[in-house]
Amino acid sequence: MQTHWLQRNYQLPKLSINTVFWFICLLALPNILFWILAYYFGTSRPILNTDYYLAVLLLIIPNKFFKYCGILLYLLFSIFDGLAFTIQVFPFLDLGAIRYLLPFTMLAPTRYLILGTLLFVTIIFTAIAMLRISHKQNIIYSLLGILLFAILSYGLKENKYATYAGGIMGRDNYYWVQSQTYLYTNTTESDFADWMHTEPQISAYPVKKERAASHLTTPYSNKILYVVSESWGYPRTKHAQQFMLEKIASLPDIEYLQEGYFDFPGSTVQGEMRELCDFNIKNGYAFNQIPAEKFSNCIPAQLNKNHYYTYAMHGTSGRLYDRYNWYPKAGFQTTFFGENFPTLKRCVAFNGVCDTELFKIVADTFQQRQNDKIFFYWLTLTSHSPYPKEDIVNQRFNCQQFNMPTDGDICRNAQLQTQFLDNLAQLMSMPQMKGVEVIIVGDHMPPILTNEPIHPFLRWQDVSWLHFKIKP
Repeated sequence: MQTHWLQRNYQLPKLSINTVFWFICLLALPNILFWILAYYFGTSRPILNTDYYLAVLLLIIPNKFFKYCGILLYLLFSIFDGLAFTIQVFPFLDLGAIRYLLPFTMLAPTRYLILGTLLFVTIIFTAIAMLRISHKQNIIYSLLGILLFAILSYGLKENKYATYAGGIMGRDNYYWVQSQTYLYTNTTESDFADWMHTEPQISAYPVKKERAASHLTTPYSNKILYVVSESWGYPRTKHAQQFMLEKIASLPDIEYLQEGYFDFPGSTVQGEMRELCDFNIKNGYAFNQIPAEKFSNCIPAQLNKNHYYTYAMHGTSGRLYDRYNWYPKAGFQTTFFGENFPTLKRCVAFNGVCDTELFKIVADTFQQRQNDKIFFYWLTLTSHSPYPKEDIVNQRFNCQQFNMPTDGDICRNAQLQTQFLDNLAQLMSMPQMKGVEVIIVGDHMPPILTNEPIHPFLRWQDVSWLHFKIKP
């Protein structure tokens, strides 16, 4: 006579290390793939995703229906786990973003396509492995184990094993234990994310307030490079600014050089609107909801009427602040985003393409258009907070020389800005850059999220601007 599964599984054998080992394996297994992804791409992730507890709970029941339900739940929670990972790489991921990014899939290198296939296969094999391991479980011990982990997880749910200063879109989710479904939902329903779906209010930028665009020569030069530099503030010490600009100031073919600063308290995209369109915006970032005619007076739109070739470039996803949508409305005929360059080196900020990688794109574009009128706009990225050490390859700016804390945000920001300006000087020495007029302006002052003093080193809310031209 066959023993009923309830009788068979409620009998308590002696608890062994082997039983504990396989139970830990069952809990850890669905997390391993995403641990590897988080480590490789430098993204955040809870050590244990508590979503999988429910899948494991169903898997330990020795009944095919419940086991298959457990596998389906594992696959479902893997999707949310994947979304919580992907939203850090491609911010504001939703169905619209997936539709937008899908055509770029075939631009990915072969190794990335192979990696994607391997990830899919790994998830399937993980499901099979979990199903097999579940047969090794005793339901009583497993229920007690899940209950114990659930209690511990509840107590630890707010605790983190690392911090990420100023992290948005899930980049600070370094929890010991937490639900990825909850974190993803919370991220996509945050106030910041809500603003991404709210149409902004647009008004003319105040006449009395300065913008770097007012320094462009008129009539416009035939060749213009316009850079909005991420987090470029203005040092209190004039000598520090001169030191940062030293390589550009010493260019042999420079026709003129002007620099200064002005006050601006807004965000990056507000800084872009300030410079490109003479707009003041507030209360929303859903620029895809703004009709195209609103952008008719933006600089690139005006230049299009005068037969300029207009380009815009930014190292991260075009979905960020709807740039894929409003850049063309503002008059840019060609746009380059992070998804256009899947093979180029990535830096920490939004896992975007490093600015050092993009100078060649600028040089090649001006080479191709050397006989045409061109306006090239570049929104930089690598100097975004938190100014990571690993992205600093140029140590020319000596923070000790200016009495700055050598391991603080202000120092690292200055080094990143100097690194960009030195690379720009190299770019401007190339023959294809002859006759190019250049504007560089900060979007906003650098956010300083550490406890170091700000006022001795930076002018509060001020941004730098630089204007020069290379002789024809």
